[in-house]
Amino acid sequence: MAKHYAATSLTGGGSGALDKINGALLSDGDTARVTIKDTGRTWFFHLDAQSGLAESPPEVIAPDSGAEAKRWILSRLAVDASTLGTAAVNDMASSEEGRAGQASDKVMSPAASKAAFDSWVAGKTSLPRQAILTGKVVDGLPAFLSVSGNDVQVLASEAEPLILSFAAGFEAQGGIDYFARLTDHRTIANSELARGVRNYVFAERDPDTGAVRCGVTDVPPEYNWKREGMDILTAHTTYAGAYGTISASSEHNATWPAWKAVDRLTNVSGTAWITVSGTTTGWLRYVLGTPKPLAGYKLCGRNSVLAANSEPKDWTVRVGADAVPDVLADTRSGQTGWTANEYRTFMLPAPLACKSFELNIAANAGYTTYTQIDEFVPLFSEDFFDLNTYTMHGPDGSLRQRVYLGFADVSAAGVVTTARGYALGDLAVRNVNNGANLAANLRYVEENPFGAGAPVQVGVDIYVAGDWGDPHWNVYYEGGWSVRGVKASSFRQDILVVAGLSGLCLGGVYSGSPFTNGVSITSAPARIRCRRAF
Repeated sequence: MAKHYAATSLTGGGSGALDKINGALLSDGDTARVTIKDTGRTWFFHLDAQSGLAESPPEVIAPDSGAEAKRWILSRLAVDASTLGTAAVNDMASSEEGRAGQASDKVMSPAASKAAFDSWVAGKTSLPRQAILTGKVVDGLPAFLSVSGNDVQVLASEAEPLILSFAAGFEAQGGIDYFARLTDHRTIANSELARGVRNYVFAERDPDTGAVRCGVTDVPPEYNWKREGMDILTAHTTYAGAYGTISASSEHNATWPAWKAVDRLTNVSGTAWITVSGTTTGWLRYVLGTPKPLAGYKLCGRNSVLAANSEPKDWTVRVGADAVPDVLADTRSGQTGWTANEYRTFMLPAPLACKSFELNIAANAGYTTYTQIDEFVPLFSEDFFDLNTYTMHGPDGSLRQRVYLGFADVSAAGVVTTARGYALGDLAVRNVNNGANLAANLRYVEENPFGAGAPVQVGVDIYVAGDWGDPHWNVYYEGGWSVRGVKASSFRQDILVVAGLSGLCLGGVYSGSPFTNGVSITSAPARIRCRRAF
């Protein structure tokens, strides 16, 4: 078991304290790093000399004979380190009673950790990992993101700190997690925001210094066991869209333009790109508004009896740092046997940062009149949280300590229209349809309260006669087959809520209804209950 050495045992330490390191007097704001010899576990302390308090609780470093009015504050901690040690003189006890006592002669005292976090660290897994632990809340909803002018502000103060946990993998004793406690506002300038799209706000911790910066990206993080990329393009209704502009080497006619390859419609007549008659080769090119890491792409066969022979068979994909794709990124051949509305996914070996990308078709499967594509779906990947290792990685695979805080929607003119924080902890309850009644035979798409694409378990309740209850999902026969109920599930990056064909809930306990009034429900308010699944 790792040993927690007393301050007097630290190399460079003063007489029973850290007032002097290597003979130099410390100043307010200086930081000391304390490392355990056996394990390499590290704590960071910063000096606060403006409180007017002596070095009594939180008693992190024992005072020497000439202590001034100052105190050492624990600012960051690996969560599992709090449970290591024995009850020996120079160790921090691992029992609950031992941790609750004073330990002024130890490197860290329980009182200090409690003051630093505003919550007690009671074991390796007692707090959510890779999460927002606490922050400003108004009426039960996160309120730590706001708009100031057209800048985005991350709100934090001593009274309402923003406390974050950063997952950094595992070791023999359990998960490795680092914490940050923000007590000052952070501003993300309007010049940093991407125009016309959603911006995802993150906090990133420097693993060497523990400093935290806030920033944005317009590609949401991916939570998965392997990189699969994120489909972020919004549907085009013309050549220019929110994220960029599409063009083609040729078009069959005005019914089959290039932009219909990104209109997000399948199984609908007239929603594909087709080359000009007599030409079976050609290219589709997309120029982004801002560079993004391209991780792969999907192609969808047109809803047509000609799909087997008229879809692409051989092609290349090129990317570019500007508007001209000039770097070969992918080569495919022999892609035959397409069926109507069939999607195929093609991943690059690693994400490639690019401003433009191009699909260049060399041949189809034999149709001589034209080549067609129903949908061309680029897949982007900025940050990837690996659910195997509980580590966040950048596009190049490098480790990052990032927690996503929320999002800000920005108009094409640069006006911030919405800034919304993600849910705290690991459980969130949100109204469906903005609190208005649900109607039968409709679907409602709601924001994932823990972030776009975050893995969640979802349940749904409806409100009837003063009570919330599970409406279930009943398929029944009554002169014909029908469905009553409400169900909710993760769908793409959001939460999808679906109301049954004939209503929201069957009446009577025989159907599993929690409501005892015996009345079938056709309209009612609803809420979703979301629990993080990681």
